[in-house]
Amino acid sequence: MAVSQAPQQQASPGGPRRSPSPPPALAATKPHAGGRRDATGTGRPGHGPPMQHLNYDGSPLAYIDEGSGPVTVVAIPGLPGTSRDFRHLAPHLAAHLRLIRVDLPGYGGSPRPAFAAMTISQRARPVQTLIEELRLAPVVLLSHSAGAHVVAHLSHHHPHLVRSCVLLAPPGPHLVYPQWCFRGWSLLLHMPAGRRIWAPLVRAVQNAAGYQHHLTDDERAHPVLDDSVVDLGEHAADLAGMRHPTMVASARDDPILHAEWFREVESLVPHGPRLHYDHGGHAIQKTHANELGPAIVNFALADTEETRHSPQARRQHTDPRRT
Repeated sequence: MAVSQAPQQQASPGGPRRSPSPPPALAATKPHAGGRRDATGTGRPGHGPPMQHLNYDGSPLAYIDEGSGPVTVVAIPGLPGTSRDFRHLAPHLAAHLRLIRVDLPGYGGSPRPAFAAMTISQRARPVQTLIEELRLAPVVLLSHSAGAHVVAHLSHHHPHLVRSCVLLAPPGPHLVYPQWCFRGWSLLLHMPAGRRIWAPLVRAVQNAAGYQHHLTDDERAHPVLDDSVVDLGEHAADLAGMRHPTMVASARDDPILHAEWFREVESLVPHGPRLHYDHGGHAIQKTHANELGPAIVNFALADTEETRHSPQARRQHTDPRRT
């Protein structure tokens, strides 16, 4: 594995920290049903950093706030995914940085008001609200898998909120299955009878693909809905329009996404480290946490006058053919 490293200097401080308590309107918000979830993924509620909430469009948006440092990292999971997905990276990052792990609506501790699809911009808006409400900008955006949709959108359309980006196993402008499959499955899932029939099938397919077994049926169905409306052309434009240094990491043996998709992403986004692992599968934030943690910390703390004030100067692309 070879890595191209971004320049490093002292970083600028992040914004003030919100109180652990939810806002008054959400003071009565209860933990996830049955206390099934906890911040560390240990299965033991009460251990690890507490889940916090802010009000997003009348519903609680759940997040975990841990660590401290001169830079804030906001971690965005894929589809399906929760803040739990970054539990292996969290100790490495929180030792040097402030880390906020968010549950997007429909996953973990953040309810989705209706059983409906969310577009890329709709999935990005809660993260934008979180950054603005907690006064975190500029932040390092860290994503796994389809969380890259949100990162690319914010970097392209809201560059003032972003400092740099880290994409772990990003799918690029591609879906695992043809989009017509997701649209057909989405129609079935919207029908009560179809949902009863297809929910067990979705569960079996996702378990076989290595998805987390603790996910609820709704958490498994929401990605089908969301992939049915994702605009791949919009995402390709967002990737090409990103304005911040970007680290990309992937494993060649990823069983879900193709290695050439990762190389395509590397060719589209701005310069930054390129980490290629021979093994590690799709969940490299777990299998390579010990290597990725220090690499992300070093990258997050890298900062120069050029990268802060001249976005166009940052579009010196790393050659995707480098290995």
